[in-house]
Amino acid sequence: MKVIDKFLNAVTMYALVHYGLIVLCGIAFVCSFLGLLPFTPLSLGILLVCVIGSTYAANVILAKLFKATVNYESYLITAFILFFILKLYI
Repeated sequence: MKVIDKFLNAVTMYALVHYGLIVLCGIAFVCSFLGLLPFTPLSLGILLVCVIGSTYAANVILAKLFKATVNYESYLITAFILFFILKLYI
């Protein structure tokens, strides 16, 4: 149990969720390459780039508008969640 506690104390919640979503995204791309998903790897890649770009832009604009600090892990978590929710057909 001390190993688990040591690991969880060293990693922030944002980082843990972020890395977990990256792993799930990688699994989605592998399944897409294997033909297990109805989406092509190209459509998944385009969707990921669009979602990351739009959440980054919104994060920066809203942070400047409200004079808040930019949290980079937060917009990436939002981008990955939207990646799994949205569908893009190309």
